[in-house]
Amino acid sequence: MTESRDQVVLVNERDEVIGSEDKFAAHQIPAKLHRAISVWMVDTQGRLLLQQRSSQKIVGAGWWGNTVCGNVWPGESYEACALRRLQVELGISSVQLDPLVKFHYQASANDQYSEHEMDQVFGSRVDSSQVMPQPNPEEVTEVLWVSARQFVESVDAALAEFAQQQGRPFPTVAETVQMTAEELRLFTPPLTVRLERNELLMVPWTLLMVQLPEVRAYLGA
Repeated sequence: MTESRDQVVLVNERDEVIGSEDKFAAHQIPAKLHRAISVWMVDTQGRLLLQQRSSQKIVGAGWWGNTVCGNVWPGESYEACALRRLQVELGISSVQLDPLVKFHYQASANDQYSEHEMDQVFGSRVDSSQVMPQPNPEEVTEVLWVSARQFVESVDAALAEFAQQQGRPFPTVAETVQMTAEELRLFTPPLTVRLERNELLMVPWTLLMVQLPEVRAYLGA
């Protein structure tokens, strides 16, 4: 029997549980709607903690994203999942989570897998002198503290560049839900975010979240 940690929670568009499924099967194109979390950690200096995802990830391998993302296990709450992922991925515990917004989206990941999630977003404000990320190499390749406000500005610039090149804006969260797999492949790619001296290839779900008013406000934009 498949253990709960290998499964995701399937839901409908009202976030009502309708079952569970193996995480690999649930992410195969076309992916099935399932519960997930995202955390945006900001320190007292206004810096945001980003991570580069491990090359072992089935979606977004090697790409950069917000502090942590993860799939909710059967029988687990959104908050418990967020705390678990912070501990597993970054060795961070005993932090407060601020629920920001829940949203439904789709995004491309690669030729085999995609994302289709009911995503509860949390913020977390911390003192970086007391929170020392210890990346788990199976989950995270690298971490980086960056100015939260500058990050938003850099994402906005990347989205504007995409719109100019494609002749259409990067889709909104609501628009992704109606897209076909081919449209997701074409219009929700990772984008290069230029930040200070870094060029970070950013996962599309992080790009989508930056467009949400609740996330922008939390980041001081």
